[in-house]
Amino acid sequence: FTNYTFAVVFVLIYIYYILQIVFNNYTPSIKLSIFSLVLGICGGLCNELLTIYNIFFAIFSIIIIYKFRKRVYSCNLVFLISSFVSAVIMFSNSAYSSIAADNDVLGQRRFEVSFSDIYFRLITNLLESYTKPFVLIHFFISVGLFIIHFKSEKNFKYSKLCLFITFVFAS
Repeated sequence: FTNYTFAVVFVLIYIYYILQIVFNNYTPSIKLSIFSLVLGICGGLCNELLTIYNIFFAIFSIIIIYKFRKRVYSCNLVFLISSFVSAVIMFSNSAYSSIAADNDVLGQRRFEVSFSDIYFRLITNLLESYTKPFVLIHFFISVGLFIIHFKSEKNFKYSKLCLFITFVFAS
């Protein structure tokens, strides 16, 4: 899973800047727009799943920033555009078209886009690989969030729901 590592690091860096814009009234500069271009393209070329995630997250971040700051910054639009560009670059490879046309020479790979397939893959792959081996980490994260929630003076609207979901996920 080394190809996930770089893409996740790029997404986490972008999330850091999004949180700065939303909660600390940070006004992004043109340098952040250029950096968002690099984050969007490099993060999108590592893995197919994170390429699609980058597109949805870019749309979500634009909506959130518009809701909180009543404007959209160029760094957010650049990240969205660069995520689309990386998706076009990645999925224009001939390997994807041969898989889609059922002419795959390497095996029995196929595309199936449905909610049930996505849910099945989430349950079978993600939960088996990432949650079961690290039960203590999830427990400590949920305890930490619990402490932060009750020590903080101002909680966001759905913080209790998020805390509940974290506890359910950790158990």
